[in-house]
Amino acid sequence: VGLIQSIACWVVFFGVMPRMYELFRADKHPSEYSIADSEADYAGMTSYYWTLVLGQVGAALATTTTRQSALLRWAPNRWLTACIVLELLLALLVITWSPLQNIFKTRCLS
Repeated sequence: VGLIQSIACWVVFFGVMPRMYELFRADKHPSEYSIADSEADYAGMTSYYWTLVLGQVGAALATTTTRQSALLRWAPNRWLTACIVLELLLALLVITWSPLQNIFKTRCLS
């Protein structure tokens, strides 16, 4: 599962986010980035992080629903459900709230 998550994160980082492959090919140190380059880099890191969070949630659901569909009964373990909801809320907070965006160098994804 970890390998699949890693591949998904890198595919989103380089394949979906504009300019990430271009920045990689330019082989510039982040101290040499323009403001636009830095913003693109932060957006790329945010997409990687969000993909990783969704992969972790998917892995948690996949390992707890062996006998029934997760769509019928989302998560039978109340503690796990609370942790998943908290993880998603915290991740959204890190991505969307500007004080945490500055700390974690994330940006809103559009």
